[in-house]
Amino acid sequence: MDQNRVLAPYRVLDLSDESGYSCGKILADLGADVIKVERPGGDAARWIGPFPKDRPDPEKSLYFISYNTGKRGITLDVAIPRGRDLLRQLASRADFLIETFPPGTLDRANFDGRLVVVSITPFGQTGPYSNYKGSDLVLMAMSGLMSLIGEPG
Repeated sequence: MDQNRVLAPYRVLDLSDESGYSCGKILADLGADVIKVERPGGDAARWIGPFPKDRPDPEKSLYFISYNTGKRGITLDVAIPRGRDLLRQLASRADFLIETFPPGTLDRANFDGRLVVVSITPFGQTGPYSNYKGSDLVLMAMSGLMSLIGEPG
């Protein structure tokens, strides 16, 4: 078996933002059929540079392209009933779903019990900090990592 195709039998729905892009990218690199689900108007990362010749263009964001190479794409508005119905239909034929929504946004009861849902959040789905927002900097500080690097004091 080709080392790069070990996940070829699996389908993944990628509803992630920047905090989850690497997850979908790695699965696609390993051969999974990854479908990037974008909101109407496109993913916000399409406007993150660099861009060829420094000309912003949502179709030419090297940042977006680098994290989404090897993925297929679809645009869905999951905030409306028709979009949610289409997402459920896609999920019924998927093995994994990656999401980075705030806890409680995605109703897991709407999906087949065999679907593996990967939720990437700063502080998990439950607990006292679960609804807090967090950046890389916040997570490094709260984990204690910052105390191990930098100048003393």
